[in-house]
This record gives sequence, structure tokens and C-alpha cells, in this order.
Amino acid sequence: MKLWEDFLAKQDEVLGKKNVDLWLRSLRVIRFDARNIYLEAKDAFHANWFKEHITDQAKRLTTPSGKPLRLHVNVAATTPKKKPIRKDYVFHPDPLIKVHTFSSFHVSKENALVYELLQNIHSLSFNPVFLYGPRGCGKTHLLMSLAKKLSSLSLQTFYIKAETFTSHVVGAIQFGTMQNFRQTYRSVDVLILDNIHVLAGKNATQEELFHTFNELHTQGKKIVIGSSYAPQEFKGIEPRLISRFEWGISLPIETPRKEDIEKVLQKKAKALHFPITKKQLRFCLQSFRSLDAIYKAFDALVIRNPSKDTPLEIALQDLLQEEIKKTITLEAILEEVAKEWDVSSGAITGKSQEKEISYARKVAMYLCRKELYMPFTSIGRAFNRDHSTVMSAVKFIEKSPPSVVQKIQIKLRKPD
Repeated sequence: MKLWEDFLAKQDEVLGKKNVDLWLRSLRVIRFDARNIYLEAKDAFHANWFKEHITDQAKRLTTPSGKPLRLHVNVAATTPKKKPIRKDYVFHPDPLIKVHTFSSFHVSKENALVYELLQNIHSLSFNPVFLYGPRGCGKTHLLMSLAKKLSSLSLQTFYIKAETFTSHVVGAIQFGTMQNFRQTYRSVDVLILDNIHVLAGKNATQEELFHTFNELHTQGKKIVIGSSYAPQEFKGIEPRLISRFEWGISLPIETPRKEDIEKVLQKKAKALHFPITKKQLRFCLQSFRSLDAIYKAFDALVIRNPSKDTPLEIALQDLLQEEIKKTITLEAILEEVAKEWDVSSGAITGKSQEKEISYARKVAMYLCRKELYMPFTSIGRAFNRDHSTVMSAVKFIEKSPPSVVQKIQIKLRKPD
């Protein structure tokens, strides 16, 4: 109906079309009369979102004659699904990446000790062996290499990511195959569990891991764990599990240096028979900040294999845009705008109506809209202003000379 469509069109300007499509246009109009519109949400979460974000605005809705128009949102009725049973549900380990071997791993002074200990893990009395370090430092490479080596020694080795372990627990519960799950995990010689930190808050999964750990440890079976955090840094992991992680030995891996990252990429390129150039290596290392982003850029080069005539800025344009988005944050915008006008970030989000601060505030609001695509309401909350004030500020800056705004945009996009 037209009143509802007009309301949605107004919300496009306030919340952004993506949000309106996701949360409002997805509501089903059940029926309506002269003073009421009855809507149906797909679930309680959907209905609660409407209640939290739209109720106040909906109260201002009126009919063409000026009388209040009420919106009513109910949750769609659902019928309970029967629990499926699959006795053939099989629990497989995660596949191992072919090029991840001990021989292809770049050994540096930061990881030499860990490399040596894992090579000789069968002689270690510690159990479990807990490996931790930041993303991209080589944990998964080492753990997969270890899985291959131990399997070659005829040991039943089970390498699994914590995400897959979780899906196995869920599947076992869903399909009624918990006995098969426990038999699979508790009969191995070596359990290698990667990314253990993702189990935070997953109580059912932690419960199963606790009992699996106890069973394997009692049998003297080796347990090797990989994580981005040390055991004492965990949040959302049960204390009884953390205490067991600390029974053995914890081995930290440091973030590799730039020169080591370059050697790692050269080794990967050689293993993949990809003729990477020094120019390409330098571009990846200088244009991307995190290890994840650098490795992702390298993988993209291998897959896309751009010609020598194709500028790397074009070949990796999408990843460079991602990098810019990660770099530009609300805090970064406030910081750069504050520097430009020599004021504090607090003054920009505060109540001051001084001419310079007011203008700086408008610029910051404009950048939040154009660079971060923030809805007007979100910008308003960040600046302690009404969304209509934000809309006015954005329109004002759009009509102003672009030199200052462009100057700040360049600073925001400039790599460290």
C-alpha cells in the first residue's frame, strides 16, 4: 500500500537502502485498514529489531487526513521440524594442504625452537602441546606438517579445525550419532585441534571437548592444540578446559619480520611454480598491513596471474579497496579532522557551536557517510546529534569547496 511504501522510501534516506531492504521490506503486509497496518516478521529477532529501531518513528505516521496510523508487527507462526536421523553420518578430519610440509616451512630465529620441538614431538613427554601466536605466523602450516609426518609413521592422526569440530558436535546431536562421534575422536593416536579460540562461548562443544580431552589424555594419546591466544588470555572458554591446556607445554610463535615474510612468499611461489617478481613481492608487503592481507594478496596474484603490462593496482584493486575500508574507521576520521583544525576529537563530538568546530564536525559527519557508508542514525549517535542534523551537515559539505575534504581523504587512505 502507498502509505507503507512512502514510509519505506523515507527510511531509505535515514537508515540506508540496504538496511531497509533487509529489515523493513522483508516484513510481510498481512492486512490493513484505514488506521492500521498489520505486518509479519519472520522471527522474534526480526520483530525486536523493528521495535528497537522503528517504533519511535512509526508513532509519527499519519493518514492523509492527519489521523494517527499504527503499525503492528507479529512473528510468523512456525511448525517444529522433526529431528532427522542419519546413522551413516561420518566424521572426517579436515583436508591437509599439499604444500604445507616441514621442508617448505621457512625457519627463522623466531620460530626455530618450535619447529625443532614439533619435528621431534614423539620424544616430548609434555601433553598437550599448545602452540599459539598471531594469525599468519605459520601455526596451521606447522600443525598440518606435523599431521603428515605422524601419519607417515603409521600413527592414526586426526587434524581438525575447531570450526569443524563444532559442526561435528552439532551434527552428532542433530542426527543422533553421538556414539559414533565419540568413537571417532577417542580412538585416535594423535588429535591435532587448530583455532581452539573459536570455541569461546560454545558450551556444548566445550563440554564434548572436555570429555574427549580427558579420555585421550588418560590413554596417553598425544594432543596438539593451535590458537591465536595463550591459554591465560582466553575469554569464553571454561576454566576447567584452560587448566588442562596448561598441563603440558605452551609454545609461542612470534610475528615474522618483513624479510621473513618475503622468504615465505618466495617459498610458496616456488612450491606453486609461480614466477613471482621482486616488484610483486614489494607491492604486497608495502600495500597491505596484516599478514592475512599480505597472504591473501599473494594468493590472488597466483590465481589471477596478471600480465606484466597490467598494473598491480588494477590486478589487486578489490583487495586494495578492502584494505582502505579496514584502515578508515570512525576513530581515524575524528583523529584526522581534529588534527586539521587543531582541536580535540571530544570537541568535535561535543556541544561546542564555535564556527571552526562546527565546520569540522560537519566534515567528519560527511566522511563517515561517504567513506564508511554509515546510516544517518548511526552517525547521529556517534556525534550525539539527531539524524536530521547529520543529513543537513552532509548536504552542506557536498556544496562546499572539496579541497579540505580531499586532503583528509588522502591522509586517511595513505598507508603507514
